[in-house]
Amino acid sequence: FSGLGATFVGSLLIATTRSRDDRIPQEAYIGIIYAVFSAAMILVLTRVPHGGEEIRHLLVGSILWVTWAEVAKTAGLYLLLGVLLRWAHPRLSLISNDAEAARARGLKLARWDFLFYVVLGTVVTSSVQIAGVLLVFTLLVVPTVMAYRRGLMGEARHLGFVLVVGVLAVVLGSAASWWLDIPTGAAIVCTCGLLLGLQVVLESRA
Repeated sequence: FSGLGATFVGSLLIATTRSRDDRIPQEAYIGIIYAVFSAAMILVLTRVPHGGEEIRHLLVGSILWVTWAEVAKTAGLYLLLGVLLRWAHPRLSLISNDAEAARARGLKLARWDFLFYVVLGTVVTSSVQIAGVLLVFTLLVVPTVMAYRRGLMGEARHLGFVLVVGVLAVVLGSAASWWLDIPTGAAIVCTCGLLLGLQVVLESRA
């Protein structure tokens, strides 16, 4: 519950950072808020017994020890959030692509931003307990970056490419983890980085 509480507070802070002033992108505020919250978490954990082990768990997770009950609970949560996002998608898409048009239609940008960041924060909070911060953010960002580099802007093609890259990275990283006896989460993160690096090299030679 503390994690979800922090998610709501962080979502509220991020939603209030949007402005018409483009000199400082909203992503900068998101990064600052994330860094401050992470530092606060480390400060708290260093004052409790076994805090160092908990910090390690939050970074790399324990994906190999997930129970089927956790899988079912997480799948149910993601299904509900997916339905919510599907309903909100037209408005969220308009706000992201043309904020002025969204304002002209009377949309309250801060409210919709808050909804999006609550959904995103809830997904991240629940996923971090399983996979760790590094793996969660890597899988959120790297496959999407690779899709944009390929110019896959269509929703269906983009989603398909992201899913394929994500699954491939997880399979290859897990295999490397088993073969080399190294932490699974870190192995998958490095595999994502290698796939992105390989794509950059191949594109530079094309």
